[in-house]
Amino acid sequence: MVLSRFAALVAIAACVLACKTAKPDSTGSSAESRPQAPQTAASSARPPGKREDAAAAAAKRAKRLAPTKVGSKANASNTGPSNRGALRPWPYGSTYLDTPGAVYENFALNGCIEIDADNITLRNFVINCDGGYGIRQYNGHEGTIIEDGEITGRLQSAGIYGLGFTARRIYIHDGEGDAIKTDSMSPGLTIVEDSFVECMGVGVPDPHTDAVQIEVVPTHPGMIFRRNHFYLPTPNSNPKCPTAAGGSGIFTVTDGVANVDVYDNWLNGGTFTVDVEAASLDVHDNLFGHDNQYGVKRGNFGGTWTNNRWEDTLKVIP
Repeated sequence: MVLSRFAALVAIAACVLACKTAKPDSTGSSAESRPQAPQTAASSARPPGKREDAAAAAAKRAKRLAPTKVGSKANASNTGPSNRGALRPWPYGSTYLDTPGAVYENFALNGCIEIDADNITLRNFVINCDGGYGIRQYNGHEGTIIEDGEITGRLQSAGIYGLGFTARRIYIHDGEGDAIKTDSMSPGLTIVEDSFVECMGVGVPDPHTDAVQIEVVPTHPGMIFRRNHFYLPTPNSNPKCPTAAGGSGIFTVTDGVANVDVYDNWLNGGTFTVDVEAASLDVHDNLFGHDNQYGVKRGNFGGTWTNNRWEDTLKVIP
């Protein structure tokens, strides 16, 4: 009996000793029983060379630059009205809007629009304007939203004229004047994003057409241009508009303008693509085409020029 009890005590002691030597790790498995990763030759392989690194960086760069809509740069198929089937004729012709906060959507207008109030929204529309401005926002207003629209017609001065508005997924084309032109001042931020401009300066011998013209803006909180595709090859080579004269500039900025941020865009064309005179803007992380007449940039930026690249090679443009 005593021997049996002694044998039992010896067995218990042996069990305790074994449990201590096989202490569980943080996963709850025994360090001895947990499977070990097999040793392979991968650890001795050389790291990828510079060619592979450059290719990976280029792919990552192209993916990051893709606009949010349909994963490609803005064009005629992914800008403009989001639902053309919902469009109805605007019965009033050219119209003056002065009701703050009003929303106008799903319309096709043969005429032009003037905005003289804050926080007006235009959505899902086509404007065919043979006057000076497709949309004109009067000086001093803010909060205008212009989205999912097409602006065309003669547009003798500009497709959109104003300051303190947000324009997104807008297709501006086949006009005589500039696509976007700024007014003198506004208390609101100006944002243009995911929009497409082509075929401006149509039928005009010497139009001095710009995708964006910014001048005489003494007071504004800032302008942002991002994920847009502005295409005005100079001399013109766009088969969609053989009578277009090409662009004077994609961005033309003068008269001491500051606080302008231009990034993640596709910019191609112009006499000089970015033409700056006595102004300050930050131009970074854009892709540029080669269809300009004299060069990508001219003038004293007074701001920054960083990480801008050629679209075809992704080489940095100094």
